[in-house]
Amino acid sequence: MAKSYKLEDGNYIDDKSVIHSKNGKHKSVYETLEGTVLYNNSTGSGTSITLSESAENFDCLEIYFAGEQGSIYNYNFLKINNPNDKQITLLAPISGVNNLYFIVARGIISETNISLENNRRVYFTNNGSAIFDNGGMIYITKVIGYK
Repeated sequence: MAKSYKLEDGNYIDDKSVIHSKNGKHKSVYETLEGTVLYNNSTGSGTSITLSESAENFDCLEIYFAGEQGSIYNYNFLKINNPNDKQITLLAPISGVNNLYFIVARGIISETNISLENNRRVYFTNNGSAIFDNGGMIYITKVIGYK
């Protein structure tokens, strides 16, 4: 008799790595982990991107992004569950020669669109001053969806 283990989300996984979901759909762990690339652009966009499928169709999105300050970049990602109609915050800390920068943008996920607003930076100088301005930028470079 095959063993099965209950997962936190209420689904079950058997000893052959097949996930048996509450809604009757079955898929292997490998299918679950593979994901679907919904957007891929090495230079990215700092305003708005269009996904190849609606965020409604996915349980989770991974959003890869770069924070840019001059010629210095910090690459990061954010994982968001049940992503459709969600507001997100993308943050990229960057250590410069004399300053510490925090580049931040607010994003809104809606169906096939992720729009970035309020792309801003705050930085701390080596003399202790904190400065807020419109410098720096967050660019979304890749989005992967998981069902």
